[in-house]
Amino acid sequence: MSAFLNSAKLPGIWTNYDYVNAALISSIPISVGLAELGSAADGGAYHTFFQRAIRPKWASQNPAFHAGTCFLTLTPLGYATYRVIKNSAGLLSNQAKVAIAIYGLHAVLSAGFGNEVRKGNHSNVAVFKTLIAAASIGFALSYRNIDETAFWLSVPHVAWSIFSALYHFDMYQLNESGHKH
Repeated sequence: MSAFLNSAKLPGIWTNYDYVNAALISSIPISVGLAELGSAADGGAYHTFFQRAIRPKWASQNPAFHAGTCFLTLTPLGYATYRVIKNSAGLLSNQAKVAIAIYGLHAVLSAGFGNEVRKGNHSNVAVFKTLIAAASIGFALSYRNIDETAFWLSVPHVAWSIFSALYHFDMYQLNESGHKH
């Protein structure tokens, strides 16, 4: 076990342990993405949320498109995060700790988003999507100061998060009681 931890503390030297560490850390965003994909399937909470809602016409109204795009943009975040850990010598710097804390907040907010989808609460879904977008911008910018590649691997998710926040805010407005476009 210590070999795995020690490999993360050696910037510039990539070992077989680093591949395992990167895969382990990648399981977190991949799991979040798979959960959203599952939720977008027939009978899933995200699918039901979409089917019961008035949806904006300016983008895809298919929940599988939204969940699939989210999954595709989440997938590289594990590797990006491991690069930040590795290139900061195992989180020795406060800057790296802040970056990982913002990334952790992003994961917590993603779970909260799923909970609000299950409740069918358009207002809170829009708020969570906005907070997820803000957190993704925060960790991407923090990553940039530590590892340029990690930053660029995060950019697609930042773009998607902003798009998704705008989409869900518009969905909230369309479904607000007494306010139909």
